[in-house]
Amino acid sequence: MRRVLLSVIPGWLVTLLKNVRTCFLLGLPLHFCINRRPGKRYGTSYGGWWVPEKIIIENDNNKKIALCFGCGEDVSFDLELIKNLGFRVYSFDPTEKAIKYCNKLIDDGEPLIFLPYGVWNCDKTLKFFAPKNPSEVSFSATNIQDTKISVELPVRSYVSIVNEFCESPPCLVKMDIEGSEFRVLTNMLNAGMLPEVLCVEFDELFYPSRFRLAKIKHLILSLLQANYELEHMVGSNFVFVSR
Repeated sequence: MRRVLLSVIPGWLVTLLKNVRTCFLLGLPLHFCINRRPGKRYGTSYGGWWVPEKIIIENDNNKKIALCFGCGEDVSFDLELIKNLGFRVYSFDPTEKAIKYCNKLIDDGEPLIFLPYGVWNCDKTLKFFAPKNPSEVSFSATNIQDTKISVELPVRSYVSIVNEFCESPPCLVKMDIEGSEFRVLTNMLNAGMLPEVLCVEFDELFYPSRFRLAKIKHLILSLLQANYELEHMVGSNFVFVSR
């Protein structure tokens, strides 16, 4: 019944309802629910993200760098940044399925620069916990699904990654990192290495608790205080753009 209802409801209304739920959970003003800024979505319906118009119309994107953390088995956004907007993109994921998927794309000739490690607030080897559904690809360093099976995988701090691959803060950063957002965004904010566009999925919204919701709200408010505007959101996906 839910799928039938969603199939007849206009897409904009589905998005608005998702956003109202998110704002209600986080105690955010309802005006955040409405997306009015011009821009365009790149990538698939699953792995795509909205990009602000000012990035689309700029002519020097070939000089700009994007860091995309969390590949899973969908790098359609990364590839469209490369092919359609001329970005130099570095894609990161330490998990086995993602490594196989990305290496196959590279073998097939896709212009992907893939690094097989994750992002954290320091350089180390870290336990990643498996999803409850073994067919899924998303392992979590913060164990957001509360599972027992884990593997140890390499991670590096956001700061050390930026220092290696960027002469200045990257133009765009995308994060879909299964609950590690708090550590990484705090590392980013403390270092002042802030991208022009920040696309972040707050995965803990799918497994809410009072503590997790408080963390997410704190991060959003910290980003707004750091001279960002929330320009677009769909459910748990937020796009912040520097003023």
